Order: sequence, then structure tokens, then C-alpha cells
Amino acid sequence: MACKIKEDKNMAPSALLRAEDDSSEDDNQRKRDKNNRVVERVSSRTRAQRKLRRLNKLNAEKAILVEKQKVLLKELRFWKTILIANGISLIASSYFNPPN
Repeated sequence: MACKIKEDKNMAPSALLRAEDDSSEDDNQRKRDKNNRVVERVSSRTRAQRKLRRLNKLNAEKAILVEKQKVLLKELRFWKTILIANGISLIASSYFNPPN
């Protein structure tokens, strides 16, 4: 996609070289800009994928912790019930049978 320079018979050779250099620099700058945009898109996509993987991992961990919480709450209720039942009988037995 190099720009074609219209050659003028009256142009000096150094002027032709400068014109070619300028168009070459412009072309290189456009290529660099395009490459920078592509690199930014790729890195942005990579960051988004990394965030998505991390989010999925955290959601899986959360689900496991919620299940553990449910099990522990059931166990707590069970022990609370036993403690209350035995605690009342211990209080009643100590009231009627004081320690020596």
C-alpha cells in the first residue's frame, strides 16, 4: 500500500528521496498504529478471559462454602437441641440432688 509519488522531471533527486522517506514514514506510522490497536485488543481480550476464569472459580468456591454452611447450621441445631434437652435435665437433677 505504498503511496506512489508522481515523479516530476524538474524535481531534484534529493527531493524525490525525501518525498519517498516521508511517505515511508507515514506508512510505517500507520502500520505501528494498526499494530498497537491489535495488541491492545488482544491484551484486552486476554484480561477479560482471565477475569471470567477467576469469576467462575470464585463462584464455584462460593457454592462449596454455602453447602458447608448449610451442613454446619444443621449440626449446630442438632447440638443445640441436645444441649438444651440435657441441660434442663442436668439443672433439674442438680436442683433435686445437690452435690455433697
